[in-house]
Amino acid sequence: MNEVDRYAAGVEEAWRAGFDALLACVRGNVPEGYEERVLWGMPAWTVPLSRYPEGYLGDPKMPLPYLSIAAQKRHLAFYHLGLYAREEAREAFIRDWAAKGYRRKPDLGKSCARFMNPDELPLDVVARSCGLFSVEEWVKEYGRSRGRRDGG
Repeated sequence: MNEVDRYAAGVEEAWRAGFDALLACVRGNVPEGYEERVLWGMPAWTVPLSRYPEGYLGDPKMPLPYLSIAAQKRHLAFYHLGLYAREEAREAFIRDWAAKGYRRKPDLGKSCARFMNPDELPLDVVARSCGLFSVEEWVKEYGRSRGRRDGG
């Protein structure tokens, strides 16, 4: 059992089915090339250090994160740095959510969507946002956000 599966096995029963669905959705829709791991205590998909040795925030020991998920006490969380990096991606996420007709508007932070009801997970919205950036595109976007002219 890998570290992400161990995390999933420890999720509270009230959130387990929703978390398992969220995990399966992310696993099935993250572009090839990202590494699945536990980072900051939660499942995450990162750019391998072999493809971006500079590392996150210039730390060559920390892989560049793309997205992560978590089961918190009061919600499931979907952290996607691409929603923070690109405003049009965030707006598309909100539009797609609204089109689903949920009673609540999305509970969003800068890069985090919080899902309070595990029975109302917008898995198709999550699936589309998982595929926003290939590894190469994400490295370039991250580089632009850090002010690098070459994007990498």
